Amino acid sequence: MFKKIFLIFFSAITLLLSVSNIALAEEYHAVIPIDVFVRENCRHCHDEKVFLDNLAQSRSDLKITYHNIDTKEHKKCFLQITELENITKTTPITLVGNVIVQGFDSSETTGKRILALIKQSVGKHTLNFEEYIASGGEGNIEIVEGKTCGAVSTSCEVETEYLVTLPFLGVVDLYKYSLGTLAVILGFVDGFNPCAMWVLVTFLIVLIQIGDKKRMFQVAGIFIIAEAIMYYLIL
Repeated sequence: MFKKIFLIFFSAITLLLSVSNIALAEEYHAVIPIDVFVRENCRHCHDEKVFLDNLAQSRSDLKITYHNIDTKEHKKCFLQITELENITKTTPITLVGNVIVQGFDSSETTGKRILALIKQSVGKHTLNFEEYIASGGEGNIEIVEGKTCGAVSTSCEVETEYLVTLPFLGVVDLYKYSLGTLAVILGFVDGFNPCAMWVLVTFLIVLIQIGDKKRMFQVAGIFIIAEAIMYYLIL
């Protein structure tokens, strides 16, 4: 009786350990950790975040963790990793594939290097921040010269932008256009909504009823000017 209980217990423990090891192996193979240290008003941090967020939308094997060093908790982590590897206290700092990349230029340069490190990490166990610190560091540092921001830097501020997606035009930064240009763009886009379409159809029917070409142009001109003024005042 005791022997049977022992065998059942032993089999159960063995099964649990096997399942645990399989799950751990799958995690190592499936998830690639990326730790990024950023700060507010850091243009290069902003550019990297846009790159990584777009990358995360097309991949399910990435675990991206952003450490905003303007908070006390993440500032402590930032000091740990910079002092461990004896590197300058500038951002962004990216830990990916057991390599530290300090700085970010663009998706065509630094972005390609990060992609290469991700590719090398597929099917391997790479360290996240906590594991990297516990291991004592790897010493693999890559610095992107001139593409970092310090605490007192004034040339790294993020430019104000307001991005919207418009039909036919794609993503548009509204801050780059004057009020007059915005009135034309938004008026053009608004002309394709169902409500505006019916208003336009009704207006054309009214114009046809006038019968006089000169008066038709006068009424149409007044309508267009009124629409332009309305959009300009709204903006």
